[in-house]
Amino acid sequence: MKRMKFIFKRSLQNFLLAMTLCNASSCGSFETVNSSTDDGESLPSLDDRHIAVIVIQSGVMAVIMLLSVLGNSLVLAAIYRDGQLKNTASVYVANLAIADFLNGALAMPFILTCSTVGRWPFGAFICSFVGALTTLFCSVSVFTLGTIAIDRYLAILHPLQYNAVMTRSKIIFSIALTWLHAVVLSALPIMGWSTYAYIDMEYICTADWGGTLSYTLTVFAIDLGFPVTTMFFCYYHVLKTARKHSRQVASCQVGPAGVNGCPRERCFCQSWRRLKSEMKAAITLLAVIGTFLFCWLPHVVTMVCLSRPHNCHFPDAVFAITTWLAMANSACNPLIYGILNRQFRQAFRDILCVWKARRLFSR
Repeated sequence: MKRMKFIFKRSLQNFLLAMTLCNASSCGSFETVNSSTDDGESLPSLDDRHIAVIVIQSGVMAVIMLLSVLGNSLVLAAIYRDGQLKNTASVYVANLAIADFLNGALAMPFILTCSTVGRWPFGAFICSFVGALTTLFCSVSVFTLGTIAIDRYLAILHPLQYNAVMTRSKIIFSIALTWLHAVVLSALPIMGWSTYAYIDMEYICTADWGGTLSYTLTVFAIDLGFPVTTMFFCYYHVLKTARKHSRQVASCQVGPAGVNGCPRERCFCQSWRRLKSEMKAAITLLAVIGTFLFCWLPHVVTMVCLSRPHNCHFPDAVFAITTWLAMANSACNPLIYGILNRQFRQAFRDILCVWKARRLFSR
């Protein structure tokens, strides 16, 4: 039985290795974290994980990858097909879905392969390329979430000035700025400020957080500190304003004159309905941001730990779990839209019904 498990494990690893473009010896050596020889090359021996661990890790990563690709494709299709979803907030939601889709389609397959074979078989150039892609898409995601928070802040706290401030050109400029910032940040290690390395406990190529402390601090400040602070500031005032308006509406009298002679329809319809609609969108996006923090904060802790490798004593399983959790964030957003947003839920239902009908008629 043990021999059959060994043969199956070895066959699975050899099959995936045969599908790679090149191995580490043919593409040049590259730096790894906690899995390298003296000359920097990755260890060629197979890892000692149990076959069940390999199957579980690879299976979980495969599910996350498929949900990221299919779920975010559904979000983009819903925004494209449904006219009610074509608004300012949905433009940023679409940008977030594009980043998550590309992360699932271009970066996660490499993590899936490494979690199966137990090492990085693609060489130094591909490691840097994939590390840059991962940094790019994750940076776009977090800055888009910050931009969404600002958009909701303006829509709810300054509704009269919102259309004048959030013009089409400014929206396009903010999205372009988000991608430009992410491209620059992901290119810096390639240009010499820090390097990309394979972290064997996480099965991922990413920045060597312990190699160049100045780059690590810059990433934490720009990519996490500023957007997260912006999110907390904006949503604190959004929720505070919502509570204030709720109290004002609750104080409206049911009589025909309303409050201070204000007609009842004006009190409720013009103010409350607009705020209620904006708050529904804000609550959905607040759930997106909360999920992002839940998924990424544990990974940030391990990143900080790796920046001080001599003081980092977490078990290898912790690094793997936090990486899986961070990648799972790309698959969570479509589920949140489907649960909390009625318009997205209806659009998803329509798309799936059309797809099912086409399958039935094609038979």
